[in-house]
Parts: sequence; C-alpha cells; structure tokens
Amino acid sequence: HRVLPSYDVLVVDETHHLEEAATDQFTFRAEWAYASSQIRRLQPEGELLQSLHQAIGAHRLEEAAATLPRLARYANRAGPALSGFSKSLVNFANQQMQGRVDTQYSQRLSLDSTSRSQPAWSQIEIEWDAASAAIHDLSGASGEVLRLLDAAQWRQSATTAGEQASRFGGSLE
Repeated sequence: HRVLPSYDVLVVDETHHLEEAATDQFTFRAEWAYASSQIRRLQPEGELLQSLHQAIGAHRLEEAAATLPRLARYANRAGPALSGFSKSLVNFANQQMQGRVDTQYSQRLSLDSTSRSQPAWSQIEIEWDAASAAIHDLSGASGEVLRLLDAAQWRQSATTAGEQASRFGGSLE
C-alpha cells in the first residue's frame, strides 16, 4: 500500500517526530457522547424530532412529515448499535492494554494485522457492521428530510428546527 506519491528523493525534517506525525494523520477519533446525543435528538422523544414535527406540520409539508417516523426508527436503531460498537472497541482496547506498565502518559494501541487477527476482533467487526449500516440509514433519512425541506424553500423561512436540522445533517457527514 502506498501512502506517499512517487518520489526520487525524500527529505524528512524532524524525523524524531515522524512516527507520531504519521500516527496522528491516520488516527480516527470519535466523540461517543456527542454522537450519541445527536442521535438521541432524533429519537421519538428527542427535541429535534419534535421541533421538526411542529415546523413541518405548520408548513404543511406532507412528504417531509411522512419521512419523520422512518427517521425516528433509524435513530432508535443507530443509538444502541453505536453503543454496542463503542463498548466492544473499549473492551478490546482494555484487554490489549492489560499487563502494560501504567504510566502518566497516554497509551496508544496500534490496530495492526496482529491485533486484528485476534478472536475478540471479530466481535468488533460484527458491531461495526451493525453500527455502520444503522448510521448510514439515519444519515440517508436525514438527508432526505433536508432535501425535501430545501425543495420547499424552508431555509428562506428558517425556523429554529430548520437550523437545527441543517446543523445535524452537517454533523453526520
């Protein structure tokens, strides 16, 4: 796998930072609490879904209103799926970190072929497949609601719900 484009000469300054810089570039960080709170906002009792119901009803946007139950259903599925994935990942990381010397510095866990070949990794892949599909469905339904709202020129009569929906749609991308 090539990471860098072809080159004749490669000069690397500050090579003692190279591993850390490369790791930072290929590291994924997720804010579980933020993602979960955004999903909860679209669940049946969530304030964003309630605001969307009110605003869509006030504008008599029947097609958009018809998509909201599906949006809520996907949010109900995405929340537990994301939680299951994050718990599996944390459990795996904790198992991998056992036996390491506890230091005052943060620890890094490389998810290389050796760690991914362990039996416990299979559960993470299963959980990710479920979470990924649920988030994909939620994102698609959110995008559909936003497209319908845009087609109705909702943003020109922007309400708090419309602004929240736009921000939420952006946060899923």
